[in-house]
Amino acid sequence: MRRRTLAPSGLCLLLLAACETLPNAPALPNTIYLLGRFPAPHAREQLASELRQRGYRIAIDLDDSVDTVVVGMPPLAVDGDRLLALEDVPEYRRAVRRDLRQLTAEQAMALPTR
Repeated sequence: MRRRTLAPSGLCLLLLAACETLPNAPALPNTIYLLGRFPAPHAREQLASELRQRGYRIAIDLDDSVDTVVVGMPPLAVDGDRLLALEDVPEYRRAVRRDLRQLTAEQAMALPTR
């Protein structure tokens, strides 16, 4: 008996493409704001560079174009002697008010290429 190899049909490929855009699947971010401190291995500059290479825009300010915030470690207070609580950081409070998606640095590094 001769074995046959099945090739995906056009209908199978169409179904696979539809599954990639399920309505419950979270949309990929467009513009990301990095909030807080990012020590190694995901230093701020490296993280921003990697995300730009993957097609994401990195915002300098938390403006209206931002849809995702990558939250790092709490920032230092102005005096440099203590860490601020995230709840005391104005940008964090704005992100929470706007109900922006929040990711850790590790989750951001796992984002696919756009």
